[in-house]
Amino acid sequence: MLCKWKRKTRKVVKDETRAVRCNRKKCKNLGLEYITGKEKKVNMKKSKELQECRLKCRERIDILKKAKIFREFWAIGAFNKRVAYVAGLITCQEKKYLKQEDGKNIKIECLHINIFSMYMEVILKYAKSVLTTFDITNRFVTSVIRNKLSATSRVVHEDTRGKSEPYNKTPSSDLELVKSHVNLIPSYESHYTRKDSARKYLPSYYTLKKMYDEYKIWLSADKKPVSQKIYQTQFKSFGIKIKKPNKDTCATCDKYQMLIKNATRNEKETLRKELKAHQA
Repeated sequence: MLCKWKRKTRKVVKDETRAVRCNRKKCKNLGLEYITGKEKKVNMKKSKELQECRLKCRERIDILKKAKIFREFWAIGAFNKRVAYVAGLITCQEKKYLKQEDGKNIKIECLHINIFSMYMEVILKYAKSVLTTFDITNRFVTSVIRNKLSATSRVVHEDTRGKSEPYNKTPSSDLELVKSHVNLIPSYESHYTRKDSARKYLPSYYTLKKMYDEYKIWLSADKKPVSQKIYQTQFKSFGIKIKKPNKDTCATCDKYQMLIKNATRNEKETLRKELKAHQA
């Protein structure tokens, strides 16, 4: 029995809004503390102390300069820019010789990765020193190296995650048809609020359901109509209102307004209720 393949979609997390995700991404790019989607706490990035090495990096690198490098690196605030920065610290050159087990050196053709940074007379020649100074993982640096080696020009490409169009995105041609149909419906400007606003209104007998039904009839047989929700979204983008504005009044409304102005306090409450019932 063949099982139907189901497309994997993103799980809906309770109280997960676009603003929460944007704030999480911003904190992550700035090296600040944040909570992941699985409610795991990620601590703030900190420049760690250098370990002892044969190049004596711990003694040669000034603590203040190291802290300044760290602050400027995380102040970039963008993933692609951080990748480009680290890629600028990496140079690829041919490795001339390879030492064999018998002690002989043979000439080979391969790439040798040197990671170094020249910043205010500070030289970091070990990858471990770079990881410690910037508080980044070995996986991040390895990914940058693969990115750089995959390009012939040795220029890293931007991150393409989340940039592809959704498989169920409505074609722009279908949206243009919706807009064309909305423009065919006669609209008018408010008589009393014309000087204050250029908003347009549809006759009071129109409803979104009626407009959508007319759209499906108006559409040609070879075209597939969009959903009512998408039609409603496109209609709202025009800023057109269906119901009559409250400021549009008739002779009865004007009569009640005049009576309310000249009435007593008790009479005003009764007249306002009658006016509200009239406008309902």
